[in-house]
Amino acid sequence: MKKLEMKFRNEMEKTSSTRVDHARNDVTVEEVRSAMEAVIAEQVFKGEKGKI
Repeated sequence: MKKLEMKFRNEMEKTSSTRVDHARNDVTVEEVRSAMEAVIAEQVFKGEKGKI
């Protein structure tokens, strides 16, 4: 089982992370980068410490 951890920096320069269990074994850096950019653009996560 492959786990993928994506780390984001928020407005306060704090690091937040999210983990995807059971990630594809052949996932590429480009795919992960694209997914992370989409998460940021759509403001999927917003916590007490500011937007990522």
